[in-house]
Amino acid sequence: RKGAPSIGSSLERLFEAAPRYTHDELRGASCCKLIISIVDVHIISLKSDAACFASLANVLEKTCTIETITSVPDTPTISNEPPTSLLWTLYLKAHCLEWLGNIESALQLIHECLRHTPTAVDIYEKEARLLKRSGDLTAAATSMDNARCLDLADRYINNKAIKYFLRDGQIDQARKAAALFTRPEARDAEKHLRDMQASWYELELGQALAKDNQIGPALRQFAAIIQHFSDFIDDQFDFHTYCVRKMTLRAYVDMLRFEERIRGHAAFRAAAQHAAYIWLNMYDEQERKKSLEEAQAQAEKARMSALAELASRDPEAAKAAEQAAQQKSAQDAAAAKAKAKRDKMKQRKAKKAQDKAAAAASNDGNSIQSSSAN
Repeated sequence: RKGAPSIGSSLERLFEAAPRYTHDELRGASCCKLIISIVDVHIISLKSDAACFASLANVLEKTCTIETITSVPDTPTISNEPPTSLLWTLYLKAHCLEWLGNIESALQLIHECLRHTPTAVDIYEKEARLLKRSGDLTAAATSMDNARCLDLADRYINNKAIKYFLRDGQIDQARKAAALFTRPEARDAEKHLRDMQASWYELELGQALAKDNQIGPALRQFAAIIQHFSDFIDDQFDFHTYCVRKMTLRAYVDMLRFEERIRGHAAFRAAAQHAAYIWLNMYDEQERKKSLEEAQAQAEKARMSALAELASRDPEAAKAAEQAAQQKSAQDAAAAKAKAKRDKMKQRKAKKAQDKAAAAASNDGNSIQSSSAN
């Protein structure tokens, strides 16, 4: 009735507090199913002509039909509810079904919510979450972008859309959305976000770039996050003398404990882990190339020895085999050179498109913020 989408998250505490069961059932599943059965009674009641929540007797008996609701006498406890009551009741049931892992049924309810109220931002956000859990990242990013377009002034929804774009590999779209909330005087949106130490954006962008095989830019994003934490530690140097001078020893001890655990932060650990993974992959790739070159050298040595032995028995056959090997070697070298040239051109085009998209995103963000300021 009050339109609180967070009621489902609040009820999860009841699910987690439920006792564990020995049979194959998720902890708190019985409690969640009980809430779903109660919500079903209210949904039937809200869809009836009375358009009200079910009575306590119906809820306790869990027996409610259109006939029983419409035959209830008009009493002060029964009144027509606003249309949003049905919307958020369906939303609550979808949340419970999601918690149980029934993604398909939850999506059907969310689609019913969208047919009921196609302008609710929270419904699109829930749809995007369900689509992401089902594995359709592209549809999830589209749904979250629809939620963003419904409220362009909401920074939270904009940040969620950026995350979904990056996880789907839509890096240019994510950069355009990130530029919407940077300062107009900031020419480079990503530089402004780096100055603001937006570690979540750099982490998501680095992962997206790594998936796109843009190793250098990805490592720069992870290195920027690690540098943020070094800056946090350096910024605390003046705090040592300040605490001793002002005798704020309790705050001083808290700060020391904070510095002891600062590199255990989730963002730092994730950035260090991804950077180490990239460096290890690069080292393994070099080792693979080295072992391949050694194997090729051994094969060439064996071929030359076999060719020398053949030349001692049949010089003409050895000469023909040598010419065939030289021709094959020349073809392989030409193919490798053409492939390297294509890869280089592809990298140049990708970098050019990336720079162009970043410049366009920065200009779009500055123009939008300038018009809104005017």
